Amino acid sequence: MYTSLSTEKREIRLLRIHPASDPSDDIRCTLATVSLQDGPNFDALSYVWGDANITETIFVDGKPFEATTNLVAGLREIRKASQSDPMWIDAICINQQNLEEKNSQVPMMRDIYREAQTTLVWLGQAGEESRLAFQLLTRWFSAHEGSIEFMRNCKDLPRRKPRRTTETSGLDDLKELAKFAQLAQTTTRDYMAAMLHSSFDSKEYDTLFSFSVVPYWRRIWITQEFALSRRLVFIWGGNKLPYSTLSSGYRALRNYEHLYGLGNVLSDDHILQINLCYFQRLEALIDLKERYANPHNVKYMSLFDLLNMNKQCMATHMADRVYGLLGLCDSARCRLTVDYSRPCNEIFQELTQTFLEDPTIGMDILCLTGGTNLGSVASDLASWVPNFANPGCFFDAQRDFFDWSDSGLCAEAVIYKSRLELNCIFRDEIKDIRRWSDDAETIFEDFEVWLNFALADAKLHPSGLPNLQVFFKTLIFDDLKQIPGYPVFGSKLQEMSFFGLAAGFMETVSKLFFKSLHQRSQPVPTSRDEWYHLLSPHITHDECQLILDLNAPFVVRAFAWWLVTSPLKPHTITVTAVLEEIFGAEASSAYIQPNLDEYFGMGARMFEFVQQYLKPSQLRGDCFFKTKNAYMGIGPQQVAPGDLLCSVPGCKWPLVVRPKSSESGDDKEQFQVIGACYVYGMMHGEVAKDPEVEQKMRRVVFV
Repeated sequence: MYTSLSTEKREIRLLRIHPASDPSDDIRCTLATVSLQDGPNFDALSYVWGDANITETIFVDGKPFEATTNLVAGLREIRKASQSDPMWIDAICINQQNLEEKNSQVPMMRDIYREAQTTLVWLGQAGEESRLAFQLLTRWFSAHEGSIEFMRNCKDLPRRKPRRTTETSGLDDLKELAKFAQLAQTTTRDYMAAMLHSSFDSKEYDTLFSFSVVPYWRRIWITQEFALSRRLVFIWGGNKLPYSTLSSGYRALRNYEHLYGLGNVLSDDHILQINLCYFQRLEALIDLKERYANPHNVKYMSLFDLLNMNKQCMATHMADRVYGLLGLCDSARCRLTVDYSRPCNEIFQELTQTFLEDPTIGMDILCLTGGTNLGSVASDLASWVPNFANPGCFFDAQRDFFDWSDSGLCAEAVIYKSRLELNCIFRDEIKDIRRWSDDAETIFEDFEVWLNFALADAKLHPSGLPNLQVFFKTLIFDDLKQIPGYPVFGSKLQEMSFFGLAAGFMETVSKLFFKSLHQRSQPVPTSRDEWYHLLSPHITHDECQLILDLNAPFVVRAFAWWLVTSPLKPHTITVTAVLEEIFGAEASSAYIQPNLDEYFGMGARMFEFVQQYLKPSQLRGDCFFKTKNAYMGIGPQQVAPGDLLCSVPGCKWPLVVRPKSSESGDDKEQFQVIGACYVYGMMHGEVAKDPEVEQKMRRVVFV
């Protein structure tokens, strides 16, 4: 069936699907060899293979060919549309049994998807959910487009938008721009709200969650296919949606408050459903596509950043976790070549050594160690070499901590075979741990266990901050980069994000109190007598009255109900005393002053906090730990009591390591790297600022 392809001529095979009189007829198609140098017209298919052991027979050039059931289902859907142009489909157009051909064809996939007229994205079979999800995205797209047209025709807006400027002398222009943006939001808000509210259907939002969890999104290869394709059309079941509608519709939905100010005009139920529609993978892919949109001026990402961005993706062949991203790298800077005959361990160690030698990455590559073992490699992979087939690592390059900034210290790393010798400092020892349970439905019960564990010993953290605040910041990896002792936000957006997440955390904590009252399905009391009756077994009548009298949004009062039954019970019940446990004392230099009216009155923030942080942590199987010196942190699921925390010069994150018996004749201490971890109070240069840092440095070996 397969004849050899010329690498010099850049030859590929294209598949033409034959029409059928009946949808149940066998799939029959033919292959033809063409040269990309001739500029052929063709489409490409982007899809997930599915289980390679579950196949159906199709016929290629009259000969039987075993294709996965998901691919066959996609071919049937494409055949219904009377596809006229030939198609490129990797599973059929590449001889998968010929490693030499794979080694030459896989690097060409970048050009194949760039040159395809259209890339059809097959998301899999679906029922009514595909129609409802695409209908919802189309409605948000239409509302966004309609608001722009409405704004153009609005007489209250100036005909010309103020020019952007970053010059100091242009401060008035910036103020005018902000004024224009506010006026534009006010002008379009009611228009969009009317459009969206009249057709609100919670079932549509539920199906958008189904859309976000189809296996397609976790396939590593779709990253470059998505980013490089000229035109994308999504097919889910029997429904289609162009990329422009999908991307604009989703972005409008996610920015309902920031761009359109809809938070106070849509119903609470509507806001709740919107907040549940957080799809991080799609957001990352949309951003990536914009980055690679112009083939003549591509802003290439490094392989390190691409691996970090796609760490939760899967691949049939473990080496594809790396090979599947090479098409997005600058070929002049990336030395790695596709070779399916090489063992994965060898590929991963070579790649790690390359990163270690890169001055822009260096020891930061160690941050990718650890995580869950959803993909496995041979047991002889050195512990300091990241398992790039492993999607569980929580390291994010955007969390740009600076543990060793300006210290002038160096790890002086030396590699010999599978050993990495370097300098490091040991900071602490892990005393006790808590893990997520295996049951995904117990996320709030597990969260309560972690919370009680964090607050068990003291109210204050070694940094001097309230332990509750440190627990919150640990769960979000202090994403907003607030340096301890400097409660200043870098921007209004940063401030908004912090307090939004804080409100979500407080809602989550207060949920624990209401859950103990069995109020999950009961209506919220509407009178003081009902509140007294409900709360009397748990708090005193006076405490209940003081909380009900608090001049604060409901989320603060709900948080207060939990607080008075917790180990942190305040001496007095005032708004200041209640908020002190999470934002610090007003007299403290580290006090974070919350704006209750602006950030705590919207509700439904718990779901954003849970979806962005608790759910991913549970999925990874993170381990929450406390140290002998009363620090708290999050690390890989393999962390155990007795493991040590160490800091390596040049590595932004601390590492959890485990002592190992040294080989005979080796006088250097040996350690197994368990993985990177987050420890509040060790992330902002505290180690490097120690005046005795050089004396504490030890020469060790990671094996």
